[in-house]
Amino acid sequence: MMKILLLSLFLFSIFQLQAQSSEAIAGILKHDRVQLRKLTPAKSETSTLLPSRFAKEIISNPSVNYKQLTVVKVYYFYTKYRQSRSFNQAILDEKRFNELNEIVPGILDNPYIEWELVEQTGCSSPVEGRSFYHGFVLIHRPVVSELVREKEIARLEEFLKNPTSEFKVKGIDNLEDIIKESADVKIEELKNTPAGFDGGDFALFQYFRDNLKGGGKVALNRDDLWVTFKVDVDENGELAKIKFAKQNKDYIQAQVTEIFENMPDWNPATESGKRIPSVVNIELRIGYSPIVRGMYRRDGKNPEFDQDEVNAHLNQEPEISQDAKDKIVAVEASGVYKGVNKAVEKGKIAVVMDVTSSMSGNIASLNWWIINSPDSLMITNYTFFNDGDNTPDHKKKIGSTGGIYHVGAIRDVTRTIMSTMRSGDGGDLPENDIESLLAAEKMLNGAQSLLLIADNFSEVKDMKLLDQLQTRVNIIVCGNTLVVRECYMDIVKTTGGVILLKGREYSLSNVQKGGKIVVGETTYSYDGKKFKII
Repeated sequence: MMKILLLSLFLFSIFQLQAQSSEAIAGILKHDRVQLRKLTPAKSETSTLLPSRFAKEIISNPSVNYKQLTVVKVYYFYTKYRQSRSFNQAILDEKRFNELNEIVPGILDNPYIEWELVEQTGCSSPVEGRSFYHGFVLIHRPVVSELVREKEIARLEEFLKNPTSEFKVKGIDNLEDIIKESADVKIEELKNTPAGFDGGDFALFQYFRDNLKGGGKVALNRDDLWVTFKVDVDENGELAKIKFAKQNKDYIQAQVTEIFENMPDWNPATESGKRIPSVVNIELRIGYSPIVRGMYRRDGKNPEFDQDEVNAHLNQEPEISQDAKDKIVAVEASGVYKGVNKAVEKGKIAVVMDVTSSMSGNIASLNWWIINSPDSLMITNYTFFNDGDNTPDHKKKIGSTGGIYHVGAIRDVTRTIMSTMRSGDGGDLPENDIESLLAAEKMLNGAQSLLLIADNFSEVKDMKLLDQLQTRVNIIVCGNTLVVRECYMDIVKTTGGVILLKGREYSLSNVQKGGKIVVGETTYSYDGKKFKII
């Protein structure tokens, strides 16, 4: 009787797992499909191929240790062609996905993995079909080794010493751009665009810098202030008389009025491709010092200078490499750069940052912000951690893992980062974030909150220490930002902070027990203690 009962329980478990897998596969196969004629993916240090044969479900299983791979995206390739009317692509798809789940257990249920379905349309016969790639491509972080870590540190160190040197964070997805360029259907949308100065944001900055006067009464009175006003731009791009938010000194107001009266027409705003009138809100810095002259904000935001705009306005060829140009754009558009800008708006902060493997791009973004932002004094202290200074995983203890380094002076930030990175690379994926936050909490130096710059690829190993935190924690999420890990949501909710994702702020303070919230592209439920991905 006992044997029958155990067999029944075993069979029930098998059927339940199969049902869960079928449900997961059905959800994935509902995704939109990219159509292109033909693409043969290549293996790299961040992509692993799992091919199958034309019209067959069996997947070749190379000798790869899948437990070492942090998979962030999976591409599924197949051909649209079918020889027989009775052929059912959906059934073949499901069989292949079940094969994948056998080879990489749990991959279908991992909410942090992005899926992309690629339908190849160029096949016209079974013989031709054999030359097409079928199966899966796993996109993953490079497997960490001492050599990989030293190369990463060397590149980052060179950049931190000389920010105009070549530095480009190489994306791990080697297929994304190729697929976009090869897609059969490209939809051109009529976009809504704001009014803009001809030549872009940097050209406007240069116009202000060239035409504002820092001498005379401005120099005599040591003026350094922001002047706020708005200006109407009609559908032809002509500027109307400016309207000041408040009365300023006559000589300052006259100077601002004069440079706008002599300013060339703008490119008008558009709505669904049609030109429309609009209002532009500007804060312009008037100062005796040439260092700050020309700085401005538009609609409450700092301008973002694209290096192509700089070169076009100056009418010169780039003096730095394409990699360096791309670095400037990528760094200033990064979630870290934008997130720190958001965080310091609320007051002084102490930064806590994971500097384990594959965080170099985020470290570069933080460093770039520090040396370029006038608000860098709003950071009172920096704490960097590496999860244990190369301590073997089995010897790491919750609350005393170590590998935590502090620095207060900006001049010592680079040296401390390098020292922390060289002392350890994290080992296992979960990190000692809470231990590091608690260590930083003792060194706030007047900061009102902690800013954790976290690796979303890694879990937090020491969540049991969360209740010990007494300071608000805001978190910039780095890495896979389609789905924020629940542990980071729980930290923010418990301490009263916010999630900062791609420069956008998400507050969890109003989420009550039984409630839901959407962060980024993911919906979460809250049971009164923890968040859960729906």
